[in-house]
Amino acid sequence: MSRPHSIAWRRIALRCASLLLMFAPLFVSAQELQFQTPATPNDAATAAAMRDLAARVLPVYEERDTDRFLERLSIIQAVAGDYAPARSSRQSLRTRRPADATADADGQGAGIARLLDITIHALALQRDSGRPFEQTFGDAVREAITPLSDLQAFAITGWRAPPLRELEQELQQDFDRQRGRSTIALADAVDLLRGYFLFDAQRRFAAPLRALASEDERRRYVFESVRVPAANGVQLQAQVVRPKNSARAMPA
Repeated sequence: MSRPHSIAWRRIALRCASLLLMFAPLFVSAQELQFQTPATPNDAATAAAMRDLAARVLPVYEERDTDRFLERLSIIQAVAGDYAPARSSRQSLRTRRPADATADADGQGAGIARLLDITIHALALQRDSGRPFEQTFGDAVREAITPLSDLQAFAITGWRAPPLRELEQELQQDFDRQRGRSTIALADAVDLLRGYFLFDAQRRFAAPLRALASEDERRRYVFESVRVPAANGVQLQAQVVRPKNSARAMPA
């Protein structure tokens, strides 16, 4: 090879190397994000710190599994405060599930999956209307469960949440594992945001859901206290619960 050609190829190689060095920080930043770990899940600065992290995760988050991507994306959007896009992501996810699905992409029950749908919808309504979350959550729950069968509605209103204290402790452990570092890996950030949202969502809806479950039970069922004579003459007190809309005899 002649010397001019050799010099030309060397210049091309140097330019390519310069470009790689120029774009290398972008690849690093896509995998590691700046993050100062909050003190506790209930710390006054935690919501802002997690919202800031979610806003920086959104542009770089990817996932091959579409259901898993939509589930995680909706949560990241919700933590970032983008409630309308989060609601759209949940709607897209819901259209991909069979109508009788009992679990989401992570194997969680249909009850908690629908409660997350409802919670994000309620947060969007709260943003739009300025009303308290308890009111918008109540509207969202009634809208969701009124057309459902008794069994389908109970999957939502009768969902038994893990103790909130357990979710708080798990989130605190995640914070503690991250503490002392100035950056967080993208995958860890996604998991941390999901854990935070599950904790924060249950913290918001636990109390109003109990009241709404009682309200829906009174709308759907008849509750009667009756005395049942036993063979030995003892009177047994029984609580009979039956659907209001059933016109036929039912097993007891």
